[in-house]
Amino acid sequence: MFGADHSLVATARIWLGVLLRDQGGHLDEADRQLRAALEVYRRKLPENHDSIARCLNNLGWVLLDKGVFEEAERYLREATDIFRKQHPDGHCDDGHPRLGLARMALARGDAQGAETLASGVVSDWSRFYPADHWNRALAASIHGECLSALGRFEEASPVLQASYETMAAQRGPTDRYVREALERIEGLYAAWGKPEEAAAHRARAKESRVTNRTPVGAP
Repeated sequence: MFGADHSLVATARIWLGVLLRDQGGHLDEADRQLRAALEVYRRKLPENHDSIARCLNNLGWVLLDKGVFEEAERYLREATDIFRKQHPDGHCDDGHPRLGLARMALARGDAQGAETLASGVVSDWSRFYPADHWNRALAASIHGECLSALGRFEEASPVLQASYETMAAQRGPTDRYVREALERIEGLYAAWGKPEEAAAHRARAKESRVTNRTPVGAP
């Protein structure tokens, strides 16, 4: 019914790319699907369309997972710029690429820069989402990781614990983002010099990884 260059097909490619990334960890195929969608969007849609920004954000997160930081940063910054041009008074969507940039800063060893980015998203999303929304918990979890990297362990601990519990309650213990939140808690206690607590959370994280066998594309 629709050709490969139809915008609806491109949208389907984005959802497929997200599923490949989040449920299966198939990063190369996710990368391919998202690039194909982005090519169509750039030809079919206005330059600063929100759909282009969302595609750029998802591609940036895939590239982050692949360790391709320079290209990921370019896409995440472009996504942020588009959202801000389209929504000068603020919009919830621009927090996603900014969280990606925070993750990148952490990976590059810039914990202070990462904390500034993540805390900004935490603050902004408090205006857009209810307190128990999983997006707010995701932002808090990444912010907690930043605090831990700065050695602010007592601040990080309740943030990481609460955000994990919120995400686990809504998305289940084997969800990719929930498992990563649990691994952040493990990392906190390891860095804090509390090996028993770290070992307990390491075991929980390992159990979650082993039981996460959801097939790609399954509901």
